[in-house]
Amino acid sequence: MSIEFDFSNDGFDMPPADAGHYRVKISELSGYETSNGNPRMSIQATVMDGPFEGYTIKDGLNFPAGPKARAIRRFWDSFFVSCGLTPQEVRTVFTKNFDKIDDAVNMVREAILGSEAHVYFTPRPPDGGYSNCDWQTPVVAKGAVKAAKSRKSSDDENEALNKILSM
Repeated sequence: MSIEFDFSNDGFDMPPADAGHYRVKISELSGYETSNGNPRMSIQATVMDGPFEGYTIKDGLNFPAGPKARAIRRFWDSFFVSCGLTPQEVRTVFTKNFDKIDDAVNMVREAILGSEAHVYFTPRPPDGGYSNCDWQTPVVAKGAVKAAKSRKSSDDENEALNKILSM
């Protein structure tokens, strides 16, 4: 028996501890049916840089079906554009309906597996609930990161000023 203790090609199957904007690589996609009978795709993405590089962010999207199909497609639009597809590419590539979840997942996998994407991730609250993913375009993500850095800089300056004033 060989002990397989080589972790060099493994991701770290744990989400980032902090909420924030993350550049990720779509690393795994799979389909399943929820307990309510909804067809759903599980998304696994690996953080590409920063202090949580290699950590895993997981999300899921219901496939558009039934009376809410149009509203659900809006979530998919955000996800696809975050993965680098243009709206025209989405309209061109995704033109088919499916009877089987695996067939739909395979089509999505062909289009985006390995793609770089941008997501604002909020970890699961300590008292329970779910983590949250807001899939964003690169432009929106970069703008949000820049704004957050600016706020942090202002907060640091205000804290330093308050320290001086309290002396």
